[in-house]
Amino acid sequence: MYYITMYRRYKLIFISTFGIILFSCGIKKHPKPPLKPNFSVKRIGEYVYVIPKESDISVKSFKYDDKYFYRKTKDEYCFTVKSPGKKKVKRCVDKAVTRMPEVSVNEGEDSVEIHPRGFKRYILYPFEDKPLLDKGKEFTREKIVIKRDFVKRCYALTGVLGNSESPFYKFCISPKPAPVPQPPRNLSITVKGNTLILVWSFVEHLEYVVYKNGKEVARLKTNVFIDKLPDEETTYEVISVNELGKRSEPARITYRP
Repeated sequence: MYYITMYRRYKLIFISTFGIILFSCGIKKHPKPPLKPNFSVKRIGEYVYVIPKESDISVKSFKYDDKYFYRKTKDEYCFTVKSPGKKKVKRCVDKAVTRMPEVSVNEGEDSVEIHPRGFKRYILYPFEDKPLLDKGKEFTREKIVIKRDFVKRCYALTGVLGNSESPFYKFCISPKPAPVPQPPRNLSITVKGNTLILVWSFVEHLEYVVYKNGKEVARLKTNVFIDKLPDEETTYEVISVNELGKRSEPARITYRP
């Protein structure tokens, strides 16, 4: 009986001591897996694009052009994306889709209808000096309506097959005729001593050009022009100019001493 009691006592001491040691050292957690580079990949025609979503990404054998990496190849292709302190990521793309969508463009007064054929899905990208790959919009219908603007807009359309896209079909939409602003209203002259003050009704987003006897004398964002009081009969004209550069007919007034 004595030995059994002593055994239990030593066992309890051992368990307690082991627990204290384990608690003091802490239980080690499994290490977190290393982070991966943040990017997306597009296969468009013969080109493979890697679009980084963070800085410090590199892709071997790819060229870099302002916003993304690219490489020209028709074949199946695998590559590795790297970023300092992060896990390397391997990606592969299928062979290039070489056929293009058939497209007809019908321009209306306020909008343009794009009718693509040949694919079940399409992606429309705004196109400036190059396609804006991060602003593409997918369509599954065979009529895409784009509103016309007061400036020329260009686009690139691709057909989607699996995870790949066709070569770009590029087109531009001509601008709508820009509106012409109204002439400045309520043009008036006020004389104070040796000063002439020209005033008219103010309209936001317009610039005003002032002419004196046919000669340009001021460009203003306000609706007040101050001049030295003329000694002879003088005609003033004020023209409105909108943000698109369109000019109104002149508002005209004549000062007579």
